[in-house]
Amino acid sequence: MDSITLQSQHKPCVFVIGNGFDIDLGWKTSYNDFFNSRIGKRCLKSKTALSRYIKIHNGDADWCDLEMYLMKYVKRESGSDASYNKGIPINADADMEFFQELNYALCDYLESAQREKINEDSVAYHVLQIILESKCFNDNVFDFNYTDLRNVDSGMTFVCQSPYYVHGCMKEGNTIIGVPADIEVIPGYEQMRKMFNQHYHQTPIVPALIEAKEIVIFGHSLSEIDYPYFRAFFKKLQSDEYIQKRSEIPYVTIFTYDLSSKLRILENLNRISDYQISKLFNYNHFDIICTKEGDFNSDQFWKFQLHLSEFSGENIPLHVINK
Repeated sequence: MDSITLQSQHKPCVFVIGNGFDIDLGWKTSYNDFFNSRIGKRCLKSKTALSRYIKIHNGDADWCDLEMYLMKYVKRESGSDASYNKGIPINADADMEFFQELNYALCDYLESAQREKINEDSVAYHVLQIILESKCFNDNVFDFNYTDLRNVDSGMTFVCQSPYYVHGCMKEGNTIIGVPADIEVIPGYEQMRKMFNQHYHQTPIVPALIEAKEIVIFGHSLSEIDYPYFRAFFKKLQSDEYIQKRSEIPYVTIFTYDLSSKLRILENLNRISDYQISKLFNYNHFDIICTKEGDFNSDQFWKFQLHLSEFSGENIPLHVINK
């Protein structure tokens, strides 16, 4: 076993990637990018009830919002077979056929989107370089995107193992959109559960987070639809027993776009901690760094680099971002 692996085991680290990472790189992979594209518009020409339902809610949304809409659409209410949107008569067979077409269309769109040149001056690109240079995240990179992270490897050596693709990867044709497995759905929509997808495979994200001392999250909103992945970790951080027995304070660094998305993350953290966010922040080290020009704080970013260099024991070159 090499020294990097030993170091990673001694001080477990986790790097979580959300859609904001791809967007910061310059890839047009947002929810609205897809549905406003030629491929997305063609997909939504379907006359199914599910397609019409998505179009009704097709405003300023994120991918997590789409999955929340899907959950409301298929969730069985009070033991009845009525959908959340009772004004639209549903047809499960037609809806599931459209749902499959949606997955195929998304793969086609992302295939073209990730061929675009990335912005090597972006915060995302520099953070990925820092993560790799620290050599302590090698085994625990968890990507919630469908794009292939290895396509970012332009002039840098991608030394970590293949990332864990939590929701599948379009390169392998297995994008996984859907709803949590632990909700009761209307009969006929069972295959919309992510865990029931034939391509679904478990990743060790929950135990990895629970054991981690250093956590970096980039572009993930920590939304309700993904609470099952993060709840146990944040519950642990606010546990009195853990706080009393731990030997070091966990560091959580979250990169998000602007002050508005920062507020959304804070609200999600408040909910996931059962509205005890003050305890979560008082007893752990949290830092939220905005990437938008004007909201970006170079001092925060400098301190992040210094801390990670000290934590990893690696002499990480200082990255300077001019915003």
